[in-house]
Amino acid sequence: MTDAVDDEYHRRLWERGDLTLRFPADPVGHLQIQSVGDEDSLVVSARGILTLPAGHTASLEMSDEEPAGDLWFLDDLPEDALAGFAAMGVTAEGLRRLVRQRELFQVVLERPGGGDEDLAVLGRLPELEILAVEDDGGTGAWLAALAETALMVLELHRPEVNATALEAIGRIGTLFTLNLAAERIDVDALPALAGLAELESLTLWTDTPPSPDRLAFCAGMPELEILDLKRRDGTDPLTGAERLELLRTLPDLDVNGLWYPRAQLETMTAADLEDLDSAAVRVVDDEAAFDRVLAERGPVLAYFTAGWCGPCKQLGPVIDRFAADYADRLTVAKVDVDLVPEVADRFDVRGVPTLIMLRNGEPVATQAGALPRRDLGSFVDPLL
Repeated sequence: MTDAVDDEYHRRLWERGDLTLRFPADPVGHLQIQSVGDEDSLVVSARGILTLPAGHTASLEMSDEEPAGDLWFLDDLPEDALAGFAAMGVTAEGLRRLVRQRELFQVVLERPGGGDEDLAVLGRLPELEILAVEDDGGTGAWLAALAETALMVLELHRPEVNATALEAIGRIGTLFTLNLAAERIDVDALPALAGLAELESLTLWTDTPPSPDRLAFCAGMPELEILDLKRRDGTDPLTGAERLELLRTLPDLDVNGLWYPRAQLETMTAADLEDLDSAAVRVVDDEAAFDRVLAERGPVLAYFTAGWCGPCKQLGPVIDRFAADYADRLTVAKVDVDLVPEVADRFDVRGVPTLIMLRNGEPVATQAGALPRRDLGSFVDPLL
């Protein structure tokens, strides 16, 4: 949201007053209640009668172990009760009930029922900003209806992303982030995305990855900064030669976590960009090992991660490459917060991924969250 729109939304929440939410006696999921402008939230069982205070939002997450069905209980909720919703197996009737929640801005649907016409009702959500759908059916034509929303983030998982779907997505002019995961993507139709003038990040995870020449259209997208091209299992399909070709074709983009100045690209060879192992990263398995790294000469970049962390899986290869490129300037130490919690506690690490730059064992700068290679360099370089 822009600041003006955000302020208007917050004002509406306060002026709305308290809401009474009537759920069935048996729980239908968990409700996350959060005050606007506050990161802390309260999670309660969605059952019985609950009060949503003024100035608070409510997001409902239903069980992913059984289908959510037709969402009949939504008939008893005010139409401005929910800001977020996540469920598996919502039927076509359930989708029609769901879009009566006019304040929904985040929706996650796993294997919803119905076809293109049924999913197109999501275009009736005027405040929708974030949408993730694992969709097994239809042509993807329903995506065209999203052009009527305020959608900024779209994550789509389906067996095939065909030309129909790509052309429909290409009309969602408000998108900042687009993540597509499919067994097959129609690479010939990818230029349909070229008109997304606001797009900053494009992720294509597919078992039929496009060749570098099929991605040349990205050079004409004015705001695009990040291109992530992977197989569905998260592995990088590119050879060193293909990486170099893409980087030279798209020199202003981070490509699979790689970015180098144009002058450096001209002197690089394919061998410079072949797959690396993580030998340049020091993996510490206890606090004593971490202290030994700190005792060595030079600055240390501590990378706090966890096996269950999705963003860490994307940042990991970026850190591996960065550690190799900066091996003569700093040491990168990888700390799994579940295996070495005492080190995380020592530096008050509250989430992963987190990067902490250390000099003489003392933190001098902290970066929370994943970031592209170019921004990683911008974070570290002034500290060296």
